[in-house]
Amino acid sequence: MTAARAALSLVTAAFAFPSAAQDRADTYKPPTEAQCRAMVEDMRQTMKSLSPPGKPDKGAEALLAKVEKAVAENRARGKSECDSWAYIMKTATNQ
Repeated sequence: MTAARAALSLVTAAFAFPSAAQDRADTYKPPTEAQCRAMVEDMRQTMKSLSPPGKPDKGAEALLAKVEKAVAENRARGKSECDSWAYIMKTATNQ
């Protein structure tokens, strides 16, 4: 009986998943420029606050300088704030 229930669950999931995936695709909207700009600013503030006072972290400072430079250059070139957000996420996770 347990094998039959497992098979039934698998079949049910196989039929339900495409429907659920489609529902999610219909409701997902990419972030707006304003939302990306807010995320960039929030992340910059978070990065600035990570080093405790009196204990400079050279790695964190170098990462922040790299991010600040990239954001400033992207803004000067008129690139999307979402590009800056993607850069920050990639840089932070690949350090």
